[in-house]
Amino acid sequence: MRAIVHYTYGSPDVLQWDEAQKPSAGDDEVLVKVRAASVNPADWHTLRADPFLIRLMGDGLLKPKNKGLGIDLAGQVEAVGAMDFDYRQENWLHDGADEQEGFASSEGASPSGQSSICYR
Repeated sequence: MRAIVHYTYGSPDVLQWDEAQKPSAGDDEVLVKVRAASVNPADWHTLRADPFLIRLMGDGLLKPKNKGLGIDLAGQVEAVGAMDFDYRQENWLHDGADEQEGFASSEGASPSGQSSICYR
């Protein structure tokens, strides 16, 4: 899959399209085909590592440990983990992501208790 990643801290100029490994749904996660993602202040601060404290909070002192950005999405469930009974394939949902992976990609795995199903 393709994802927008950053290998260094800095301005939006450091963002790159890159190939990334497709995530899989863990036992208590759902795999979501991302249809829309947003950019918010948390992404901006993470990209720039500003304030500096972000680096000390586990994101990496000299370069980011987590290459992906994005914590909000809307998409369609592709796979459901073994312990998850609330979601079904093809459900549409919106979510706040696990900040370790980011959602500036075409797919993402999310803890199942943090999503809301959107009914049409």
